[in-house]
Amino acid sequence: MKALDTIARLEKDAAFAIWRNGHPDAYLAHVFYMKQQQGEDWQVGYYDKASDRITTFVLGETVQQNPESEVFKKGGAVERLDMAAVRLDVPDALDAAIGFQRAEYPTELPGQAIVILQRLPLGQVYNITLITLAFKSLNIKLDAATAKVLRHELISFMDFGSALPK
Repeated sequence: MKALDTIARLEKDAAFAIWRNGHPDAYLAHVFYMKQQQGEDWQVGYYDKASDRITTFVLGETVQQNPESEVFKKGGAVERLDMAAVRLDVPDALDAAIGFQRAEYPTELPGQAIVILQRLPLGQVYNITLITLAFKSLNIKLDAATAKVLRHELISFMDFGSALPK
């Protein structure tokens, strides 16, 4: 399934329509994708500026609505995701990220990928995290229209422990 298909499926759902009626000003904030052993995990989040909260819908065999939750952000409102400006879909973005990983980090073999389509201060991006077999996190931010790598960072999970208070 693709991101646009996922959003279209959600917007046709009766429970989503009921939620939408109660949140007319909420807007699309992110699309989350992760491949699981038993299939794919798709989640779509809508931000409501009035409440400063996000509602996430999980699309499996049925559509499930998670309770509203606080937003992880650095001040201000969450940016609106503009799907009309997205030129790449999730499989293409993931292929671009894997291609970048192979070229720039060939020894860091990915085991799992987490993909979030969102608008950040640096633009509308695919925020892709590759969990490597060496227990590292390779985060790649790709422009959602061009697949250009805007930022990347490799962090060892072992480094996270050194940042914890003792």
